[in-house]
Amino acid sequence: MRAHALARASLRNASLRSASETAASRRSFASLSSRPQHPHSLSGQRHARRAPVTRLDARRWQSATAAKIQEAAVQDPSTLSQEAIVENLDPQEAARLDKVRNIGIAAHIDSGKTTATERVLYYTGRIKDIHEVRGRDAVGAKMDSMDLEREKGITIQSAATFCDWVKKQPDPVTGELKDEKYHINLIDTPGHIDFTIEVERALRVLDGAVLILCAVSGVQSQTVTVDRQMRRYNVPRISFVNKMDRAGANPWKAVEGINQKLKMPAAAIQVPIGAEDEFEGVVDLIRMKAVYSEGMKGEVVREAEVPEHLVQLCNEKRRVLIDTLADVDDSIADLVLEEQTPSPEEIKAAIRRATISLKFSPVLMGSALADKSVQPMLDAVVDYLPNPSEVTNLALDRKRDEKPVKLVSYNALPFVGLAFKLEESNFGQLTYIRVYQGSLKKGANVFNARTGNKVKIPRIVRMHSNEMEEVQEIG
Repeated sequence: MRAHALARASLRNASLRSASETAASRRSFASLSSRPQHPHSLSGQRHARRAPVTRLDARRWQSATAAKIQEAAVQDPSTLSQEAIVENLDPQEAARLDKVRNIGIAAHIDSGKTTATERVLYYTGRIKDIHEVRGRDAVGAKMDSMDLEREKGITIQSAATFCDWVKKQPDPVTGELKDEKYHINLIDTPGHIDFTIEVERALRVLDGAVLILCAVSGVQSQTVTVDRQMRRYNVPRISFVNKMDRAGANPWKAVEGINQKLKMPAAAIQVPIGAEDEFEGVVDLIRMKAVYSEGMKGEVVREAEVPEHLVQLCNEKRRVLIDTLADVDDSIADLVLEEQTPSPEEIKAAIRRATISLKFSPVLMGSALADKSVQPMLDAVVDYLPNPSEVTNLALDRKRDEKPVKLVSYNALPFVGLAFKLEESNFGQLTYIRVYQGSLKKGANVFNARTGNKVKIPRIVRMHSNEMEEVQEIG
């Protein structure tokens, strides 16, 4: 991530602890930016390597109080299961976590990652206008802040930002649709093989990702590399077949490539309405509704009935989706064996379970450059990718012979974070931090698990590409 202080999700492996306690950090995707101080003020690893935590063992932490959690864990960490903590988590904290997503966008070079990110920022209201990577106005995309990036038209270093996406969700009691706001911490990563270390750093601290593929080229060499990196860090992903408006676009080739080349069970949850210069929108196979992006910049989303000439194809692809889910989800398999048709709600729930458990990747389609079908991709991010509390984050407890413990995504607990990137910029040295447990305040003293030294945090900022927003606390 670039210099930015994202604060809201749950880290995976951390190695930073509070000076007052042995360790712990909250579940926030915090991209801290520290001024020149100790270059490695934080350090850690995603899956149990060197992280200072004293007790905790859970994933969604729902204990009555943080004190009780710590006390029980100190007595016998093995008895404090993640499920037990989830059952006792403060309802307000659980509700807040449920609306957070820490994601990244990754792909082969020139697949449209930065262009898609630009649309995401525009449709979420984070930026007021759209600028292209190689636009005539020479402004360049928001996430390409380096002069060299704008000159060459490629992403060289990862850039971090954050935005809010409002999605209509049915009320669990009344069933009526209401607006639900989700907070998304986002990292745009490079696609060129020479900068793959930037992708590695980002994926290490992500809870989920969007894998973008070109509708013409399908799975390419760097797509395979990114897939391997996602597997290494157990990052769930949804797939987005971009450039549906280009000549030779064939989304089914991309879907087949995900299954055959990446060996990841995948199925389309959309069918394109037209292709190449006749691409108009997509059909949602779960709800069987046509979705069109209209307006000057695709900002207006309109739903309609499925075009008559696509009904048969949509029914076939929906059956493929259900059959694929039946192979990876027991609930859908039971319904199929009983010759019952799963409801849209059951299909969505199965997709979410299978995606988070790394058994499946739903495939969406669109064209970021043509401003079409990006909003459904955002809906899929909040529908199918995990929130911080649904990700298991491990650390090593130094006081127990580095025994692995699960970090609890709970603000009331001691801080644990991971400094995953250092950057020298016009603002001085920036240290990017992912918060896995607890919260971090300006002026706080933290313990560097790598060096054994205490470090004072002089300043905390959140980054929006190359812009800073100073904050007093993250978590």
